[in-house]
This record gives sequence, C-alpha cells and structure tokens, in this order.
Amino acid sequence: MAYPKLATNTENIPASEFFDILLDHSQNMIFVKDEQFRILYANRAFLNMYAPEIRNKLIGTTTIENFSEEEATVFLREDQKAFEQGSAQLIEELTDYLGVKRTYQTHKIRFTDKRGRVLMLGVCNDITKWAEREKALAQSNLALENFAAVAAHDLRSPLGSFLSGLEVISIDKDNRLSPESSHIIEMMKHSGEGLVAQISNLMDAYKTSSSGSLDLSSIDVGVLIEEVKFNLGRDIQMHDVTIRCSSLPVIKSDKHFFRQLLHNLIENSIKYRAAEKPIIIVRYEKIRNEHIFSIEDNGIGIHSGRGKVFKLFEQSDPSVEGIGLGLSLCKKIVELHGGTIWIDTTYKAGCKICFAIPV
Repeated sequence: MAYPKLATNTENIPASEFFDILLDHSQNMIFVKDEQFRILYANRAFLNMYAPEIRNKLIGTTTIENFSEEEATVFLREDQKAFEQGSAQLIEELTDYLGVKRTYQTHKIRFTDKRGRVLMLGVCNDITKWAEREKALAQSNLALENFAAVAAHDLRSPLGSFLSGLEVISIDKDNRLSPESSHIIEMMKHSGEGLVAQISNLMDAYKTSSSGSLDLSSIDVGVLIEEVKFNLGRDIQMHDVTIRCSSLPVIKSDKHFFRQLLHNLIENSIKYRAAEKPIIIVRYEKIRNEHIFSIEDNGIGIHSGRGKVFKLFEQSDPSVEGIGLGLSLCKKIVELHGGTIWIDTTYKAGCKICFAIPV
C-alpha cells in the first residue's frame, strides 16, 4: 500500500518527526502488529490504556494477558481475520486500568513494509459519545412504545367497565336524574367511547410487527441493536453476555420486523450458550446489491438438523426451553424482505447465522 510523501524542505520539520508528533498526539489509539500478533508500535493514546508501570513493557508482547480469555479470543480472531482478508472492523467496549469503560470503533488493515514484512495497522476511534447517544435514543424509543402498549392494554378494560356503568345508570328507571345530569352522563359516555376508539387505534399501531405487512422506512441498525440489548438486559446481565458489533448501517426496512429478527437471533445465542462466558458478534458488510448480516457466538452450536431449525416448532436442542418459533419467525421476516437466511457451516467456534436482504 503506497502513501503520498510529505513535501518537505530544509526549513520544515522532517517528515518522520512530523509523523511521530502527529501519531503521539492523536486521540485515536494507533498500533502495529506482526503476524504473531505482537505489538511493534503503539502511540501514547494506546499506551495510556494500561497502567504506567507496564507501558514500557508492552512492545513485543501480544497484550492478551491483560484481558480475559474470552476477550483475548475475540481480539486474536479479529487480528487473524485482518491478516487473512486484508481488513477487519469491530465496535467494542474497552476498560482502561482505572476502570473507565469506553466504546471504540476499531479498524485493522493489513500492509507490507519496506522490508517485506506483512504487518497490521490498528486504529481505534473513540465513539463513546455517539454510542451513548444511540443507547439513550433506543431506551427513549422503547419507553414510548412500551408505554403505548401497556397503556392501551391496561386502560381499555377499565374504560369498558366505566362505560357499562354509565349505561346502567342512564337506563335505570329507578334513577331520578335531572336533565343536566343526564346530559353530563351522555357527554361522559361520548368521551369514553372516543377514548376507547383512540386506545384501539394505538393498539393496532403497536401490533404492526405481527400484521404480516411491511412498513418500510430508514432505520439505524445500531439503534435497533441497542433496543434489543435493552429488552434482553436481564438475560445479558444474568449470564454476563458480551455483545460486540461491526460498523452497522442505516437501511430501508420495517423497523418492528427487523428489530424482532435481531432480537430472536441474539436471544437464541444467549439461550444456546456454552459453559464459558457468552460472546456474541454482530457483523455487517454490503456486497453488490445486498446487505449481509451475521450473528456469531461461542455457544454449543448446531451439530444436527441444520435444515430443520428454520421450520415451525423445530429446535436444534429439544432439552433447551422453547417451542421452536424463534428461527421460523426469523426466516419469515427475512423472506418478507425478499432475502435469504442460512447457517454458516464453516464456522466452528459456536454458531453463525447469516442473512441477506436486498438494498
């Protein structure tokens, strides 16, 4: 990979010194690794992630001993992917030696230096502010929708009783109501009936995800992932699940259906977890005229009946609680979008389910 040379003369700063200053003062974490995944170069932002007493000892090491076994496995897998395919990217949460957790979008790029060594350049861009904004937006969206559903369900029944009571009062021949009181009761009935109608409309809007029709709009898949994580928060916390994502796009889709699709796939990865700490990775790439997504995990995998798991009431492991609706619904949602869904049989570290939908 060739880079443009910096124009210099004797009166300017030498190019090498200029780049040293630039790299060392960058807010991005920048590093270079060799094919054995050893750190050959790390800028100040990268080194500051680690305790001062070990910073001078990081060059020449893989740094994996500073992470849990599960995290180290993910990092090394991404490094290997970058060396094999030329590049890799992932959105991940990292915690520094002070316990401060931040979100980074990491790009890893393979290149060859002047000595012919195959190396990897890593650039970690701090996106914590945007990630927190996505989470806040996701929680706000879910709060509004959940409020609408609960309000519609919980209010319609007592309102019905209220209207029935007013009807009994208005037709009871033993009641002696003044014309004004009768008029007020009729007004209350009219207002109550209008409120019931509004609640019914609210419930109909909330149920669009099961109506079988697509309501296409531009959706931010990153926000949907945060909504899914919020909904599955109890399971994620209970089983200490780690969810990582590549850079996710804005696409044209049905928001409710697509969120249900992601929810089911991530929930399945949690349900069919193995003994070790669950790690789920959501990946995306655009190939020609298709959006390609995948959800991979380090769970027990699907070792038999791969062709049946997308059928109604079929399960890959009958011993796990469930009735076999999740993947069947996923298949239906993908097909409604004109796409296909499949299991990557070459993936051996757990289970990897992929789906493609047209742009």
